[in-house]
Amino acid sequence: MFLQSKGKLLVLICISVSILVAACQTQIPTTVPSTTTPMTSHQGQPCPSSPAVGTTCIIGGVEFVTIPGGEFAMGDSSDAASPNELPVHNVTLDGFRMAKTELTFEQWSAFIAATDYPKGRSQAQGDDYPVVSITWEDAKAYCDWFSKTYGVVVRLPTEAEWEYAARGGLSGQQYPNGNSISLSDANYASEGPVKVASYPPNGYGLYDMAGNVGEWLGDWYDKDYYRTSPSTNPQGPATQDGVLQRKADRGGGWYFGIERLRVSARHAGPGSWDEGGTADCLGFRPMMEMGHTR
Repeated sequence: MFLQSKGKLLVLICISVSILVAACQTQIPTTVPSTTTPMTSHQGQPCPSSPAVGTTCIIGGVEFVTIPGGEFAMGDSSDAASPNELPVHNVTLDGFRMAKTELTFEQWSAFIAATDYPKGRSQAQGDDYPVVSITWEDAKAYCDWFSKTYGVVVRLPTEAEWEYAARGGLSGQQYPNGNSISLSDANYASEGPVKVASYPPNGYGLYDMAGNVGEWLGDWYDKDYYRTSPSTNPQGPATQDGVLQRKADRGGGWYFGIERLRVSARHAGPGSWDEGGTADCLGFRPMMEMGHTR
């Protein structure tokens, strides 16, 4: 698989969703779903009801990592921050479980095979690469199916849950593993996605929380949400930001520079009216609510 050559002229990178989508629309050749037994054919080890921090368990072929509940300072007031990251505010979260990696094409293909859900534009370079060109509705459909199939509550993480997990237990740092990042730490400013877990994990054992592909979140995006956000388990605004109808995404991606990889950096994903509501640098990572076992 080959993506657009480096010689293709890049116009201005900005936070406009139209630019995001235009920049990410390089078509990745799709991989035919494997004819071997899908990953969801096995349950894996059960998820304990009161796990230790960092405990992992596998359900439906997806490995989840236990993230402890706690309080953290959400946002950023450094010179690198954008206005939508202010004010910095303390947030308290219940514990939860986060998928260890971005959802892979193999895991996505198991869902397609089990449900006949429309494949749409979803694609990847191989079974162990992150599935991309996923709309927010696609990601939600996967989570709803997974929840019903395995008797758990799986959904897209909130902005607060994602940022807390991305920080990996660190406080006041810019990136998942500290205040600096390099091409040996994450996939960014590159030609396309790489296999999941190709770079070191953060302190919670989560891979690719910076770079590789951006990740859809459950929240509506509102640039001013931090001014009124609850301090405990914030779920995002009740409605969309004006008439834009955009959901949030985090993590940057292979196309972008390091400014989009900061753990506090906030973005609005493409709306359904904007090139089909997806891009080939955008995927997702499910999370599972605590207290649900298999």
